[in-house]
This record gives sequence, C-alpha cells and structure tokens, in this order.
Amino acid sequence: MVTYEKNELLPDEKRERWFSPMDRSLRRELKPTFQNLYWFDTVSYKELVDLRIKYRDGILQIFFHKDKIAPSATRIFALWITLPGFFLIFIAIIFLKNQSRPIVNLANAAERFGKGEYVKEFRPSGATEIRRAAYEFDRMRKRISIQLNQRSDMLSGISHDLRTPLTRLKLQLALLKQQDLAKKMGDDIEEMERMLNEYLEFSRHQKNEETETVNINNLITEIIKKYDNKHINVQFGENIKINIRTNSIKRCLINLIDNGLSYGKKIEIITKKTVGDAIIFVDDNGPGIPEHEYQNVMKPFYRIDKSRGQNKSGVGLGLSIANDIIYSHGGNISLENTRTAGGEPVADILVESSDLTATEVGGDLIPIIQDEVPILALAACMAKGTTTIRNAEDLRNKESDRLNTTASELSNLGAKVTENTDGLSIHGTGYLNGGSARSHNDHRIAMTLGIAGLLAKNVVTVNGAEVVDISYPGFWRDLEFIAYQQH
Repeated sequence: MVTYEKNELLPDEKRERWFSPMDRSLRRELKPTFQNLYWFDTVSYKELVDLRIKYRDGILQIFFHKDKIAPSATRIFALWITLPGFFLIFIAIIFLKNQSRPIVNLANAAERFGKGEYVKEFRPSGATEIRRAAYEFDRMRKRISIQLNQRSDMLSGISHDLRTPLTRLKLQLALLKQQDLAKKMGDDIEEMERMLNEYLEFSRHQKNEETETVNINNLITEIIKKYDNKHINVQFGENIKINIRTNSIKRCLINLIDNGLSYGKKIEIITKKTVGDAIIFVDDNGPGIPEHEYQNVMKPFYRIDKSRGQNKSGVGLGLSIANDIIYSHGGNISLENTRTAGGEPVADILVESSDLTATEVGGDLIPIIQDEVPILALAACMAKGTTTIRNAEDLRNKESDRLNTTASELSNLGAKVTENTDGLSIHGTGYLNGGSARSHNDHRIAMTLGIAGLLAKNVVTVNGAEVVDISYPGFWRDLEFIAYQQH
C-alpha cells in the first residue's frame, strides 16, 4: 500500500533497531539512495513495515510485508557463529586460568626451593595429575629439608666434639718447655680449628634463612667497615634493592673480598643495576687465576698451590661457598682474567647474548665508558626502543668529534641517530642497510663501522680503515674470523 501526504514531515522518533538483521538490511539498501530523507518502523506492526520517504514537499508512505526483506544470510550466519564463539572462548579462558594457576604456583614454589628459600606448607590443588605432582614435590621438599638439617646438626656435633680435644692439646702445649716446638704445634692446631670452622660454614650456610629486601650498596658499606678502606675502592651505581638472604650474601661478599686481599693488595667493588638483577664486580690486583683453572677453583677444597703460594691460609672453600650462595639465589659467578697490555688494564669479558632493550646512559658512568660510546650506539641501533646517551660532551674532543661522527656515519648506514648537545638519541630499528662510511681518522669509529658490517644487510665499506692499527693491529683479521664463524 502506497499513500502520499502533502506538507508532511518525517517523524522525529527513531524506530530503528541497531542490532536487528532486518533493520540493518533495510538501512543498508535505503541509505545510499535517500541519505537521511527516509524513516521506517519495523516494530509497530506484526507483519508490515512502515516506510516513509521525503518526496518533494510531502511524504511518500509505503506499507509492505516483512518477508520482502531478506537479511544477508552470511551476516546472520557470522553473527550466530561469532557470539557463541566469543562465549565459548570466555569460558575456556576461565577454565584454563583455573587449571594453570596450580601449575604456576607449583613452578614458583619449586623455583623458590631451588634457590634455597624457605617454602611454607604447600597445598596441592587443581586437576588430579597436578595435585599428584604437587604432592610429590611437597614430599621431596620435606625429605630434602630434613636431610639438610640432619647434615648441619651432625657437623655441628662433630665440630663441638672436636673442639674439646683441640682445647686440651692447647693446654698441654702451654706446659711444654720447648717453646719453639710448642709454637709450631700451636700453629697447626689453629689451622685445624680454622679448617673445622670452614667445613662447618660450608655445610650450614644453606640452612633456612628468611629472605628480605635489602639495599645492596648499604650492605657492602657495612661489610667493608671492618677492612682498611685504603685497600678497597667502591663505585656504587644507583640504589639497588633486591630480595636476598642477607647473612648468606654477606658471607659470600666477605669470602670474595678476603680471597682478593689474600693474593692482592687492592680491591675494587663496582655495583650496577640491570632489569630485575644486580651485578657486583669484585676486582683485585693479584696474580689472577689461569683460565684452565676457572672451573676447578669453584670446587670444594680445591687450591692452586703453585700459583697462589704455599704459605697462604685456607682450605679451598671460600670461592665454593660464594658460588653456592649466589647459585642458590638464582645468579652465577663468572671469573674474568684482568691484566695489563700496552700500559692499559685489559680483561677477558664473558658476554651472553639476549634481546636488547633501550636504556639511558649518563652521569658518572660516562667517564668510564668514553671509548665505548660509539660501539654502544651501534648496539642501541639493534635494540627495541630509544636509547639516550647524556653528559658525553667531552667526546667532542677525542680523535674526532665522536658524537658527530658516530651520529653521521651510523645514519649513513641506515640507522636513526640524533645528535644532541651533550649526547645521542638512538632509535632502535633492529637493522642497518649498509653503504660507505668514513673513519675520520678515529680508530674507535673505524672499529665500530667494521662491526656494523657484520650486522648490516649489505656491504659496509670503511674509508680510512687502517687507522685501527693505532690500538688494535690485528682487528681486521679477528673480525674476518668472526664473520667466517657467523656463516
């Protein structure tokens, strides 16, 4: 049925249903032709649709059956599939969370126990298989705890029992007339007592100790108070707060410091903060440890007598205890051989690969790493995010203006580096294109560009490459060997 009413207006009241397939189909057909000059109602009548269209100075009203409108079958099908799909996904997420939570709790408990932390009564939960695994873990935890306590108690008893005859021997030596002999035997007894104390310490340092959040810089300051500060130089990074067993870490640091002072005259301690971790460097000026002995010195009771001296006290447990403590905290100790070459201190540094993330470098750290800023900028090109180097204006007075040359030459290779007044901003892209670059008669820039050649998609040509001979005559040979290993 069609009627025409002159001088009429479209109704103001909207009757469209936005989530109705019928309304959406009707609107999709009318909108391109009539714009907003239409109105329809699919609600008021059971079988009819009331459609009104603005025509000249009146309204054209049309009534037709709803079955004339055919909503898109595809859209209806997609709607019926999508809504139940989202509902099922929601149910699945809730179910998986409930099932994965016991697994996560079990993993966290196992990790804490593996690090030597005290794990309170663990309650199994979840599916049958998960509860069984949790139950067996709890049984294992209890058995191990009992064995550790028994070992500690046994050694404590042995220590107490041995101290009594040692004390009697001391008293008998005091009555000897031969004082020279008495002194030698007394030294032997003191050595036995020291060994006994170290054995006991080695066995019981893992005994349950609650963890706490500690400022590691303050802890080191407290430790070095008992030493002559003239022999210990400390460089603290920003405040580092970590969750540790305080007495165990204190014992570890004391062992490292004592070991360094036993074979060297000076100790340097440096602390640095990384993401979620703390790094502590303990460096001494002693003779060092041969590289082939690195693994051995971490073993209990192992000593390097030939290189370390026969007259040194100790039983070879200091580094073993330190390593055990750090390992139980989820960390590790690495040995690096520092030495002097060309009048400058050098060292073998262990580098482990990881995903690079942007950082900020500045302040007191810059004077220490002035020569490394170009290679740091190159690494930042491969990192995620924007790395900022600040307070480095002194680099403009090196063999070249290193801020300018680093920014310009890396940019020539496709990097996104912005030169600032006192530093650089490096926007990590994860790649370099390659191309031609100049060393600017600066050996640090030349070496950085050479390493960039290993990372770039295309060849990197370094003009003035021979300048590296100033500090590293064999650089290009070694770099070629590394490139060969990569391929």
